[in-house]
Amino acid sequence: MPTIVDANVLREYYREHVLNIKSELTHSTLLIFDQARAIFLDDGGQIEHEWGNLVDPYWFSVWLAHKLEFSEINYIDVSNCPDLCNHVYGLGFPKGSRDIWYLRTAMACVSKFKKSSNVVTEDIDFYNPKQKAANGAARIAVLKNANAPIKKTMRKDYDVNICCVEEYLTI
Repeated sequence: MPTIVDANVLREYYREHVLNIKSELTHSTLLIFDQARAIFLDDGGQIEHEWGNLVDPYWFSVWLAHKLEFSEINYIDVSNCPDLCNHVYGLGFPKGSRDIWYLRTAMACVSKFKKSSNVVTEDIDFYNPKQKAANGAARIAVLKNANAPIKKTMRKDYDVNICCVEEYLTI
């Protein structure tokens, strides 16, 4: 299943894989990039730029080149998706946020491959932006709530699964 990975998940992968620091997310991120998965980046470089800003630049360039060479990560042409953007903005997704690129890239995958795609993220904005202040167990509950407004809308109306790391690894 095509997958788009949030920059903060990549940052945790880097911390675990390179720095040997335990992940602070719902599960270890090591298997996300170390198993054969269909991971996609927008061809305009928005997601790649976000990824590269959160980790060591040299490590990132070498790592990404390797993943691209073996087609473990691929680029896809992404359109503006104004209807999608307006829909999620109406649900509280932050206007002007670069995070919209993750949803737009997921939509490009759904359109091209005619099957569901995943967005792996633990950013509350992808679930229920009104719960941004949630911490600890309350935050985890928001991430795992199938009825969180953005998550539910993306699954029901756009065939995009928004999932935390733990959930993604069970798919």
